[in-house]
This record gives sequence, C-alpha cells and structure tokens, in this order.
Amino acid sequence: MVMKRRWRVAALGGLLLFLALSCDRERSNPLDPQSEFARDLLTTPAGLSAEGGIGFIRLSWQGVDSRRLAGYALFRAEQSNGQYRLVQAEGDTALQITTGKLGLVDSLAAPGRTFYYRVAAVDTAGVLSLLSGFEGATVLEDHSPPGAPQNIWVVADESRPGRLRVNWSAPARDAGGGDLTGLAGFVVLRASAGQSLAPVDTVDARTFQLDDEGLEVATAYSYTVLAFDAAGNAGPLGAASQARTAGIAAPGGLSVEGGVGQIRVLWGASVDEDLRGYNVYRSLRPDQGYERLLGNEGLSFTTGQTSYVDSAVVGGETYYYAVSAVTGGGESSRSVFAGAQVGRDEVGPGSPVGLSAVGAEGSAAVELRWSAPSRDADGGVLTGLGGYVVYRSKGDGEGLLAVDTLAVGERSYRDEGLEGGAVYYYAVSGVDGLGNEGTRSGSVSVTVWGIAAPGGLSVEGGIGQITLNWSANTDEGLRGYNVYRSSRPDQGYSRLSGREGLSFTTGQTTYLDTAVTGGTAYYYQVSAVTASGESERSAFGGATVLFDIRPPAAPTLLTGQAVVGDPEKLSISWKAPTTDINGADLTGISRYQVYRASASAGPFSQVGTSTSAAFTDTGLTAKTTYYYEIEAQDANGNIGPRSSVLALTSGGVDLPKNVRLSSTTPSSATSPPVVTIAWDAATGAIVQYEVQRTTVANSTQDTDFVSVLPNEVSTSREDNTVSRGATYYYRVRARDVDGRYSDWTALRSIAVSP
Repeated sequence: MVMKRRWRVAALGGLLLFLALSCDRERSNPLDPQSEFARDLLTTPAGLSAEGGIGFIRLSWQGVDSRRLAGYALFRAEQSNGQYRLVQAEGDTALQITTGKLGLVDSLAAPGRTFYYRVAAVDTAGVLSLLSGFEGATVLEDHSPPGAPQNIWVVADESRPGRLRVNWSAPARDAGGGDLTGLAGFVVLRASAGQSLAPVDTVDARTFQLDDEGLEVATAYSYTVLAFDAAGNAGPLGAASQARTAGIAAPGGLSVEGGVGQIRVLWGASVDEDLRGYNVYRSLRPDQGYERLLGNEGLSFTTGQTSYVDSAVVGGETYYYAVSAVTGGGESSRSVFAGAQVGRDEVGPGSPVGLSAVGAEGSAAVELRWSAPSRDADGGVLTGLGGYVVYRSKGDGEGLLAVDTLAVGERSYRDEGLEGGAVYYYAVSGVDGLGNEGTRSGSVSVTVWGIAAPGGLSVEGGIGQITLNWSANTDEGLRGYNVYRSSRPDQGYSRLSGREGLSFTTGQTTYLDTAVTGGTAYYYQVSAVTASGESERSAFGGATVLFDIRPPAAPTLLTGQAVVGDPEKLSISWKAPTTDINGADLTGISRYQVYRASASAGPFSQVGTSTSAAFTDTGLTAKTTYYYEIEAQDANGNIGPRSSVLALTSGGVDLPKNVRLSSTTPSSATSPPVVTIAWDAATGAIVQYEVQRTTVANSTQDTDFVSVLPNEVSTSREDNTVSRGATYYYRVRARDVDGRYSDWTALRSIAVSP
C-alpha cells in the first residue's frame, strides 16, 4: 500500500509543480490540504526572507523536519506573478534541488533590478512540496570605490638603467571603511621632477607589481597607485613612493653656435664624482649617423672641458651634435641633439667688364668677349672667382636665361645654332668657388646673319579645325610661308602642302587646318620662304581640336517606391535633363549611372546603369532605408553632376490583418477557459504565423511575452493556458518562405471571465 501511494505521488509531482508555477500565479496553491496527495507532500518551507546586497540577494527560510527531505528548490522570477525558474547552485539539478542548506546567496550582476523568490521542499523521490509565498528584494548598486592601495614602494634595477619596479598591496576595505565590495584592477601613475602625475599602465586585480622601462637614467621618479572596481568606481591614491634610476646622467644645457669655418659646442658640467671627461658626437642628420669626434692624442674621450670647437667642417653645411659624460664606471647616454650651420662667404664677384657681341658673317652664330671683375659685388676685395655664366634672350633684353657656364680662364664664347635675322641680347656674370654668383654685366645686342623666322605665332583650336596666325616677315624677297605640323611639340614636324602649283604652304599670315581629329592636340611651326632660301622655323604653338566636352546636367525629380511583394527590390525613376551642364542645348545622353549608399552623406557606390530614366535595384534588405544619386553620361563619355539624394525604404513581409479575440469560460472550475485568436491572412508566400501573449498592457519588451503554439500557417489559434478573471494582450506576425518576418500586429486585449 505504501509503494502504491508513493507511485501515485511521484506520478503527479510534475503536475503539482506545473500548477504551482504556470497556472496559479498567486501566493498559495489551490490544492486541497486535506487531499491524499497534499498529505503525502512535504511541508512547505516557512519564513522565506530576501535581503538585497551589492551584487547579490541573500535568502533564508525555516527548515522542514522529515526523514524524506532531500533538499530545497528555490525558484526566481523578475515579476511577482511572472514565470519562476529554478535557481541552480550546489544541489542535484536532476531532482530540482537548489541546496541542502536553509539559505542561499544568489549572485546577480544586475544592479538596481528586483527579483522575486519562492521555495519548496524536495523529498528523496524528487517530489516538491507546495511552493511558499513569494518574497522580493533589489540588487543594490555599488557606489563605493575601493580604498587606497597599501605598501607602495619603488626599487631601481641596478643591472638595467632606465627601469624601476613598482610594488604595492591590495586595499582590504572600501574607501569609506566598509567591506570591500569589489576590486577589478589598478592604475599606476608616475611623475618626474616638476611634472604632474600621469598614468603609466592599468593592470588587473591579481597583479601587484609593474616594471616601468624606457626611463631617463640617473633620474628621480615618483609613483602612486589607485584601485578601481568592476562598477568603474576609482578609489583614492595610495601614498607615493620615489626612486632614482641607475646609470650616469647625460650632460644638459647643450648649445651649438655656427661661425665661418667652424662650430662651437657648449654644455653644462656633469656632477658625477668619478667624471673623467666628455665625448662629442657629430652627424649630418639629427636622427641618426652620429660618430664620436677624436680628442687630443692619448685621450680615450673627446675633451675634458665643457666646450669644443669643431673646425673640420664645410662652409654652408649643417651639423648636429650630442654629448655624453665619461666616468670610471662607463659612459652615459647621449644628450639631446643641437645643430648649427657653418658660416661661409656669401658675396659673389663683381660684374665682368667690357662685354662685346659680334655676329659671324655667313653663319647663324655670335662671338662674345669680356674681361674679369677686379672686386666682389659689394665693392670689397675679390674673395674668389671660379667661372662665368652666359645669359641670352631673343627679341629684347628682358627675360635673359643662362645658356652656358665657363671655366675661370675662359673670357670668350661662340653661340651657334641661332635664328637667322633675329636680334639677340647677352650678359655675363662671375661665380666664385663657393657657388656665389655676382651681378651681371650690362646687356649687349646683336642681329644674327640670315632670314628672320616669322614671329607672333598663335594657334586656336575649334570644333573640327585649328586656326593659325602669325606676324608678317619684312624681308624684301619674301615669297610665302611654310607651315609645319606634329603631334609632339619637340619633334616629328612635317610640312603641310599648299595649293597646287605652290612650292610653299601659303602666301598669307593665316592658315586653317581642317585635316584634324576631334580631341587631338597638334603643334605647329612656321618659316618664311624668300628668294634666297627658307628661314628657321618659328617657336611652336599648339592647340587641341574641340569636340563635345560638355556633360549633361543632373537628372531631377527623383522618385521611387518599394516593389510590391518583393522586399528585396526598389523601383526608381527620374526626369531626364534637357540641357547640358552650362545651360546650352543638350548634346546627348547615352546612359544613366545609379549610385547607392546606406547613409544620406554617403559614401555612395555605383550599383547599376540604365539607358532609360528608370532603374530597379535588387538584392536589398527588407525594411531598410537606402539613398540614391543619379548622373547622366553622353556618348563621348562626358559625365554630368549627380542628382539630389533620394531616400527610399524597401518593403517587408505583409502584416496579418483584422486580429480578433474571443474567450469561453466553462462552468466547471476544473476546465480551463479558452481564448481564440483569429486574423486575416497576410499577402505573399507566408509559411507560418506566430502568436504571443502577455499580461503587461502596452508592453514592447519581448521578455514580457510567451508564445502560443504551434507556429503554423493556419489563421487562428486556441490558447487554453489562460486564467479566469485575468486580462491578456495578444500580438501576431507572419513569416514568409525566405525566413523574413513581418512586424508584430498592434496588441489586442481580452478579459477572461471569472
């Protein structure tokens, strides 16, 4: 008989727990305490209490006196009438046992949130007693920082100059003197002489030592440490500790002064008791390449003084210096660098004198002669003369350009390959050995033997043609002009043929070249043809043949919409531009380029092209806003400006419509009431509908809702898990064949009859 009764109790234990947790959300169970099942259950634990702490809630209850007692099941919920779930601790979870003790500390990383608890006794068969009434408490927030770290001390590493080791101990209590509520880590701060404290590193709560490296040698540093907890509360600074790094201090106060032919280096004296002297290092760069300068014969360092004169330098060059101290224990690190430039003679020679220019008979050449200057350009003694520079210009004395340089012993020059009949101007200057150039001589002019080339050439590009104009030649034997053309300015010129019967291109001072290709650059030279021959060619001129280079204006009146039934597509249209960008007649449109971005400010990327004023963008994400710009392009590849930005939102899965609720409450108290939810189907390839319920009015929190199953394609559900006299709120959404969901419908409420 005992076995039979225990079997019946065990078989219905799950039902009793279900009724206690799901159907009856009140503080007591509606089970008749005089029933056979209730008499077999363990006594419900009494005296449940809950007390909130920082990061935990402490619970306790009175024990149940029974030989069948196996432990206690503690349940937790976020609402007093919410769904209670088993709190897992050291107990046997297979028997739903949380603990065998009469209390539990529930650790929760949820400051400011309130939790509710109920407790039941569990017997050796895994059957739970009736649940106790609920008790709630709030997890307290931690606003108390840790106290100051203790025993801060700093030790220099004698084997590694520039490194200090910082040590400390953790605080034992919070800054206010209370129990330590948490410790997440430490911040180590450092200051040198005259400097404010600055963070060096942050370490975790298990680290109590830090090696600080890369410090200045022979320098004192002060350290302190603060502690912080997981809530971000930073405690006070610990008592500071100071230490001095090992090593030899580098000399300070370095200054460098440049002079003519030398550089003077000065620095502050080292105070090291075992000082032997100083090494001076030099480089042509401030950042690398320093070499030690040798001292007097027999010394292992550069100098024993706090100054050094470096005369092994080149005028005008910049040098950089650093200094180290040499002691009986070794050499210090180098000081900061300083640099200076070596002074030099910056005054050039005076002007050459007696310059003359004579045209060579029968050739396009000029002979120059001059005498050397006797003083510098400032009137002082001539400090040097290394050579000459010859200057020349054509047509006038302005714009003289250097054409050659000569050695100091050369005081004559023959200039060949000149333009016959042209006037040239010349001047000469002197240069000393340091490259200082003096003032130029006065200019002289000379006319070169031969026929003068035409001047004033102008070239103008037009659509499908190029027009040339030049100045007339004044030679009495003039016959006409030859026009030469090339695709390069420096070579490849060919003469253009004139009218039939002429031996030259044209007899006029203008020429229209129509045998050209649009968009191509051409270069031209012109020569004069006389009875005695042909002149040199003129300077070249060039132009590009014009074609349509005007892009279309921007498209306007952008509009669009989501494609019905396909959330992955957007349809866009616009008005084509009617003019080019400058307002002139539209020269043509070959296609449009469509750009898309996920933000109105971009960046935009091209997603397609269209030959019409419309485009359908595919492969999009449902219910997402996209931004579009359009630009037009003509047949010549000219791309116009982009349109204004158009914002469009892609469609989504259609919502279920006309949600309707009804309820029936049976007269029998043992039969559950039923709520029927029905709706009109959503359009599209819908494969199922989801229904959810809550008792929280106007809730938007998913955690407040429970699902009404099954999820299937039918357009109605029956919910028989509701309670009499309660009000429920329902919502519905659809899922399509591609796994996309619609939005939830608006909440619909229904009150279940008592």
